[in-house]
Amino acid sequence: MAAREMILSAAVCLCSIAAVRLMDLYWDSPSPGPHWMEQESGPALRASCSGHGRVFNDGSDLACECSDCYTGVNCSELQHGCMVDADAGDPTFLEPFWMEHGADAGVFMPSWYRMGYSVKKKGSSPAHKELPLVYVIKELEDSIRELHELVGNAVVKDKYLVIGTGSMQLVAAALNALSDSFPEKPGAVVTRAPCYMIYKLQVDVLSSSKFQWGGDAVAAFEKKAFDPSSVVELLAAPNNPDTSILEPVYKGTNAKIIHDKAYYWPHYTAIAGALDEDVMLFSLSKTTGHAGSRIGWALVRDIEVYKKMFMYIAVSTIGVSRESQLRAHRLIKSLLDGYQNGGSHKARMFDFGYHTLQSRWQTLAEIFKASTRFSIQKTDSQHCSFFKKEVSPSPAYAWIRCEQEEDCHSIFAAAGINGRPGRAFGVSNRYIRLCMIKRDDEFELLAGKLQALVDTELTNE
Repeated sequence: MAAREMILSAAVCLCSIAAVRLMDLYWDSPSPGPHWMEQESGPALRASCSGHGRVFNDGSDLACECSDCYTGVNCSELQHGCMVDADAGDPTFLEPFWMEHGADAGVFMPSWYRMGYSVKKKGSSPAHKELPLVYVIKELEDSIRELHELVGNAVVKDKYLVIGTGSMQLVAAALNALSDSFPEKPGAVVTRAPCYMIYKLQVDVLSSSKFQWGGDAVAAFEKKAFDPSSVVELLAAPNNPDTSILEPVYKGTNAKIIHDKAYYWPHYTAIAGALDEDVMLFSLSKTTGHAGSRIGWALVRDIEVYKKMFMYIAVSTIGVSRESQLRAHRLIKSLLDGYQNGGSHKARMFDFGYHTLQSRWQTLAEIFKASTRFSIQKTDSQHCSFFKKEVSPSPAYAWIRCEQEEDCHSIFAAAGINGRPGRAFGVSNRYIRLCMIKRDDEFELLAGKLQALVDTELTNE
């Protein structure tokens, strides 16, 4: 009998050790490491695709997914006359960094990982105590706060954190929360042109008795079209598309501003200091480049606004995917490790991203320097508190103006370049936005076609 009990005790002990080891593999202990990475992603990493594609292990047969304008089994064939896509804003310029440093950020996920709707309130934010359920993994909240403290781009002390399915869900949640206090309804949602017109599309979809789209912020303010206390202003800075840093049009104690800070990171712009606004939105897609994970977060000052935003997300999607939250935590933790604990300079993501975009901007600036037909946005070197030095421009987008009365989008399309036209940002088609944050080979094709376009202009003068 004693022998049987000893055997059972040993078995229980071994099972417990195995369970703890599984927990170690996917939670806040050391990452699964290179052996796990090799097993799961080795074939995909070894597939060269001629340097013009990627293999993704989605569970089916491994095949190359080619970059724009490349085709063939291994993406070795360049399609001559192909239209280069500079419209979409996929931040794949960071792929090489994560392919090199991916093991530390990888995620091992057992089939039983967080199957329930909610998360236990272990050491959660004090604000969570007033809410019926918690949908945010505490480790993700902690890593996000630590990231902002490292970069110095936002004040996190005395702020509540809301996690959403991308920043667009957070825009909807913030609009719903802020419009509750409108003295006149429906109120207005405004932004300054040129602007990210997805805002308008979203407001049109959500349009209700509480708020409607109010158009350009400057025009609305000058015409006194709305009661200022019944207005929410959406303000992106750096702005999409022209990357400018703008101030709110509506100011004062009653002003309700949603600050979209998706691009306020050191690989896109110089960090001037830690912002301390009432509602600030950020996204994983523009921070680490992982747009497909659909993770965004808001830093909110007022607890009532926080609770309303939380409840909006709870009701609309019953929280945010825990798998995506875990991946986001791993990525941010890996990013932090590159700058802490004696991390290698090679493993510093913001440095990699900045140098990549700064080099691309220099290339475009050199191409357009000789042109009188086209001009790009004016940018200057600025001191960056994160890098602790003056940095050259490294914008995510080129905002190009056709100096003559021309349809810029049509001109660039004829040259084999598909950009996003000015009308998509609330201005005329004398402007076009070109994406700078795609893969290296796609940017090289774009630069080549731009050079040919400018060369044609110079030849015809």
